[in-house]
Formats: sequence, structure tokens, C-alpha cells
Amino acid sequence: MSEVSFMWAAHQVHHSSEFYNLTTALRQSLSQQFTAWIFYLPLALAVPPSIFAVHIQLNLLYQFWIHTELIKDLGPLEWIINTPKHHRVHHGRNLYCIDKNYGGILIVWDRLFEDRD
Repeated sequence: MSEVSFMWAAHQVHHSSEFYNLTTALRQSLSQQFTAWIFYLPLALAVPPSIFAVHIQLNLLYQFWIHTELIKDLGPLEWIINTPKHHRVHHGRNLYCIDKNYGGILIVWDRLFEDRD
């Protein structure tokens, strides 16, 4: 994402925190708030409103969970889902962390395209 300047401009607010904690999950730019509907529109049109509402709430909980330092390692789940351990690398500022772990929920795509660490 850092190679695409307009996408990074919208997302860098989320990465600007000096701390990695639950508040990082809520740190979003104004432009990201206006463009998020593009990604959610197909889902909103395809499922009943009640299921869509549950999805939005579960996604918010997941964002809180993934932005915590309290969870260190989840064993075999680390091979399948994007865990707090993986997401800490995504937020890292060291050179080896840049452009790593883009997966929202599944880490398998990052493993497949070799952009995980």
C-alpha cells in the first residue's frame, strides 16, 4: 500500500500512533471514512440488513482484538488468520516490516504472495 500514494495518504493516519493499542483501531482518516462504503456496498446489497449489521459489529471487535499487544502467539492459528502478532509487523517501522501482512483476516494470501513476516 505504501507504493500507492493516494492509498497510503488515506491510511497513514492509522499508522501514525506512537503506541500500538486499542485506540489504534479507531484512528482513521476522514478520507477513509468517505471511501469505505465502496468496499462494503457489494456486501450490503447481497445480504440481509441484520446480517450486514452483525458483520460491521464483528469487524469492529476484530479490529480492537488485532490491535492489542496482550496476545503474543496463537500457535497453529498463526498459519491461517491475521493475528495480533502478524498485525504488529504490519504496523512496524523497521525496514523489514514495510509492505508486510496486508491481509485483513486471513494471512494465507500474504503467505501465498510472500509479503508476510
